[in-house]
Amino acid sequence: MIRRLAEIGPQSMVRLTEGMEFTRQAGARHVNVLRNAGLVSLTRRGREQVISLEKHNLHLTQMFMKHMEESWDGRLSKLQELLG
Repeated sequence: MIRRLAEIGPQSMVRLTEGMEFTRQAGARHVNVLRNAGLVSLTRRGREQVISLEKHNLHLTQMFMKHMEESWDGRLSKLQELLG
């Protein structure tokens, strides 16, 4: 979903879940998790809800994940030295 939103832009739930291997209801739950995490936002366009990617928050998440990856790489290296 995040990839689709990044590549295509804001989409309705129907369009966003089109061709995916889960129900629209499962897609709605997934979008709700992403919304609660601040990675997507929902706006109304007529009767449809349009899902948009929150690029700034996604960038912050990527920075955090990179920091955590580097931290764990360092810890695992130290553990390997102790065990090796």
